[in-house]
Amino acid sequence: MTRTVFIPIDASPLTRKIIQTAKEILLKSDIVILFHVYKPPSDEIARLDYIQMTENNSNYMDKVEREYLQSSNKIMDYYSRELQGFNIKKIVVGGDVRKLILHEIKKINPDIIIMGKKKERRLFGYSLSKHSQAKKEGPTHKVIMVGSGGVGKSALTLQYMYGDFTEQYDPTKADSYRKKVNLDGQETFVDILDTAGQEEYAAIRDNYYRSGEGFLCVFSILEKESFQHTQEFRDQICRVLDDEKVPFILVGNKSDLAAQRKVPVRDAELKAKEWNCPYIETSAKTRQNVEEIFTKLMRQIRDRKAATQAKETKPAKSSKCVLI
Repeated sequence: MTRTVFIPIDASPLTRKIIQTAKEILLKSDIVILFHVYKPPSDEIARLDYIQMTENNSNYMDKVEREYLQSSNKIMDYYSRELQGFNIKKIVVGGDVRKLILHEIKKINPDIIIMGKKKERRLFGYSLSKHSQAKKEGPTHKVIMVGSGGVGKSALTLQYMYGDFTEQYDPTKADSYRKKVNLDGQETFVDILDTAGQEEYAAIRDNYYRSGEGFLCVFSILEKESFQHTQEFRDQICRVLDDEKVPFILVGNKSDLAAQRKVPVRDAELKAKEWNCPYIETSAKTRQNVEEIFTKLMRQIRDRKAATQAKETKPAKSSKCVLI
């Protein structure tokens, strides 16, 4: 049975890093498909639904400026050298990124998809994930990132997923990720939903919260207002789930800028004590405590599931009937 891996590529450092760390997966594959999309240089070409470049397609080549082709070929050549020794199929297309990736995945139906850029991961909601409906080998824990906009929820998630940090702030609508981890010796999957912190998305948060099994409530230690807003997020989660004991961690991010702190550690610790949850300070930039917050929350989720299951399977006490 042929095992196919599909990789949309570009020139970003994140894509290179992901491919380098994914070689263990690629070693088990039969075909590695490198797929590159570039924006066509004219409106006429942009209107075309699907164009695949080949050496024989001279009519199309006449319409494409040489610099676009050269740039695309350079990217392909780089990854061909990086993955030397693998059975590689190269595809370069011009047009809309989302449409073309979806078209190619539907046509090829690969076993595994490895995503690169953040905007491409948003198309599917997972990275380094099984595309086929293969049976999972371990349990799945669902983590929801909540907090005000700009506090670093996405930065923490990307640092945990890929060891990557970016200074640029790109407001999130809702991104989801999946990662396979070893949790205390057990193979486990974690699904992470990175939610929007902006107020205009408040009305749709209820639906996100219902799917969560544990929550990382993030604020910036540089912004007192973001700390005050954590109470609103906590109240909404408890209301939606009707559960004040849901696995929950209060996270103070941007600890690498502690000299500019506006939220005292004591205030955050008192709030966490009030909620009966841990308080942990992190830095998405330096990776301080990034692994710890996800691992600690997954343990809470796992232990709660185990306790619930034990309670449900506990045999009921036999009742006795006394005749007088």
